[in-house]
Amino acid sequence: MKQSKYIMVLFFSAFMVLLACSSNKLVEYDLREADIAARTFMPPRANVFTDLNVNFNPHDIVGTAISVGSTVARENEAIKARARLDSAMQMVDVPAIIEEEVLFRAAEMLNFRPVNEVKAADFVFNMRMEKYGIDAKGWDAGTFFVIESKVELIDNQLQRRIWKRSVTAREPLSPRVFGISTPIENVMDAVALSQLSVDEMAAGMEFLANFSAEIIAEKLYRDYIKSRD
Repeated sequence: MKQSKYIMVLFFSAFMVLLACSSNKLVEYDLREADIAARTFMPPRANVFTDLNVNFNPHDIVGTAISVGSTVARENEAIKARARLDSAMQMVDVPAIIEEEVLFRAAEMLNFRPVNEVKAADFVFNMRMEKYGIDAKGWDAGTFFVIESKVELIDNQLQRRIWKRSVTAREPLSPRVFGISTPIENVMDAVALSQLSVDEMAAGMEFLANFSAEIIAEKLYRDYIKSRD
């Protein structure tokens, strides 16, 4: 009997957690012809994420030394890439691009009116980018744009959240992402990434902003259509 009660408590607790994590009240609303604004909250900077793990083996001093050396070299190159990425971020207004593109892409699909003034809007997108940048953990392997964000749609009159989504994506990097013209469309490795110019990095950041907006708008569209089924 005690075990049965314990299982029921666990089941109820798990159900309540799932309920708390779920927030989709779109079925109660018609977004068509509504005025919708957006605002984006970003980390201080995009980043180049690397792996600092060292394969330490007390029985293989040479192998350990090679691992330490390659890790230091990899991080030195990543530092250079981060510096150029910081400079590129001064050239590209990532939050503004995401806000504008999410609004216009979603407006085309759902037929609402995108507006600039948050106070005048019927609904507001809050987009919080928790992590974004370039994953270069495998220095001799492929690199990826990574995005981890939380997005919500707020009823601006009632200050009520009617939709919430976690948005995570990884996109392989190729030369075209950075505006590099080449017949070879292989995924770039971290060595090639470290050799990009500031202008090429800026082109990549613009791609990342548009890619993020496309993913977010698509998530909203799919959830809105699903709520009508």
